[in-house]
Amino acid sequence: IELPYVQTSAKATSIFVDQGVVYICGYENDGSIDTPVYWKEGIKTILTYTGTQGQATSIFVCENNVYISSRIADSGYLARYWINEQEQTLELTTGSSFAQSIFVADDNVYISGKEGNVAKLWVNGALRANLTVGTNISDAFDIFAYNGDVYVCGYESNGSYNVAKVWKNGSLYQTLTGGTKNAVAYSI
Repeated sequence: IELPYVQTSAKATSIFVDQGVVYICGYENDGSIDTPVYWKEGIKTILTYTGTQGQATSIFVCENNVYISSRIADSGYLARYWINEQEQTLELTTGSSFAQSIFVADDNVYISGKEGNVAKLWVNGALRANLTVGTNISDAFDIFAYNGDVYVCGYESNGSYNVAKVWKNGSLYQTLTGGTKNAVAYSI
């Protein structure tokens, strides 16, 4: 699918195919402001949001419902998500946050991301688990649910290097690298 030409810059951040229909999310920039958008078979929809600008980060389609995670700028970035173009909030406690990935299974909406230095897992907008304690920088980039288990991948710094990690059901499942060189797990 070729996306329509726009007289702005645009970035596609995620793709999902449901019953042969291609969905892509991302954002457009008019030279100064990022606007979250998604395309269904190349037709653009601008997502409405509370804030000054935003970026759609991940898309998932289930039973004809479109789920999109994002980060919205409003006195710093705030993690948000949409269900069928209706903006939803996440349970947040501190400040700057990012929703990096979204996955739907068994009527639950799973979101991974970070708030401050803490990698997080949200379920249906509520905080399910802090994956890290926040002593070092960390992030949760991708999420996948299977047979009742929820897997998240990302990284946590050891103070010198980023260490690629996988969490299962909110707890550390596996450290993928030794911490002597930078490494990040982006997809699971």
